[in-house]
Parts: sequence; C-alpha cells; structure tokens
Amino acid sequence: ATPVLRNLARLEKRKRDDGMDGSEYARVKRCLLSPLATERALRIREDQDEDMEAWITRHLVTEAEDPSATARCEEAIEEQRKFVPADVRTCSLASLKETLPDALALRIWRRKSLWLCRYHPDDIRKLHIADLWSRYDNQGLDIVEVRAVWAAIAPITFAGDSAGKKHKWKQGFKDKLDDLERNRSRLDPTELRHPAYRGAPADGYFDPATPLQRACIAARADD
Repeated sequence: ATPVLRNLARLEKRKRDDGMDGSEYARVKRCLLSPLATERALRIREDQDEDMEAWITRHLVTEAEDPSATARCEEAIEEQRKFVPADVRTCSLASLKETLPDALALRIWRRKSLWLCRYHPDDIRKLHIADLWSRYDNQGLDIVEVRAVWAAIAPITFAGDSAGKKHKWKQGFKDKLDDLERNRSRLDPTELRHPAYRGAPADGYFDPATPLQRACIAARADD
C-alpha cells in the first residue's frame, strides 16, 4: 500500500475506535487526498512514510484547507508587479534607480526571483535548472514576495526536466510559502514586508496590468 493509503487506513481506524468527530474526519481526509499529499507519496520510498498526524501538522496549510491561499497569491503578484518593470530582464541597476528609490531598486536587482512575476509562463518553463537554483532562489524573500512568485510558477510544468530537478526547485518555493503561512502570526515585520518597500506609493511605480511578453528562451534539458 502507498503511504497515502496507509494513512487513510489509520484515519478510518481512528474514526472507528476513537469516535473521531465527523467534521474533523472530513477535514483530515481532504488533507490526505490533496494533490500535495498524492504528489509527495509518489516521490518517497515506502520505508520513509511519516505518521499521519506528523504529516498533517507539516502540511495543514494547503489550498484545499485554506481557500483564500490562491486569492492571496493572486493579490500578491499584482502588488509585486507594481515594483517590477515589465521589461525588467533588459534593465540595469542604474535604469531601475531612475524610477525606484535606491534601496528598492537594489532589492529588485538582487532578488531576481522577483523578475518571474513579469516573465511569460512559456519563458519560465524553459529556464535551465542551473539558472533556477543560482539566479531565482527563494532566500530572503518576504511573504508577499513569496506569494507573488508562487502565483507565477504554480501553473508551470517545466520542459527538459526528466530528472525532476526543476520540480524540486519549484517545491522549495511551495514549502517556504507553507512555512510562512503557518507561522504568519509570528513573523518578524521584515518577513511580512521588507523595509525597502517602506514609504512606497500605494499605486507603486509600474502598471501591473502590462501584458507579459515572451522572450523566446530556448528550452534546455537538465544536466
């Protein structure tokens, strides 16, 4: 039996033996049958199965359990695009400073994962694994930035990913987002929004509705 099936069996036993509340039973079952649980079960060995309660504790914040998660990410990418120009891939730090305050221009320049908010999906799916891990990492991003990047990459199925390395990079963003969401009430102010955005106008500096343009990136297989 797969890890998910074994955990479902445990759930049924718990409901039968412990008189588990019906609403709690339904909530836990939805969590176990979520795409995240199914995907995870396909990627681990049988002897690495986790206890059901431990798995649910780690993965409780999912779109199935938190319907507002997708809405928050969509709001975040619209917000983030106000601070990332549509032609960001052709910008220099000097040109960013012509529009953005120095601290914010430097952040957008250094945190190139934020550029994904302006990339066309066809371009994202063709990015090379070396670029994903070196240029587009998730380190140091606040929760709004992580939500925004996740909104950009969540629908992506990568080209040239036979070894699953690009998927692992993508899952790293999801894991980071889940962790931030679970601990949202305990985050530092800088994790909620980086100080570089302090004092920025509500409308930002760029039009978030500017259409995404393809850059004609050639797909490259992972090494």
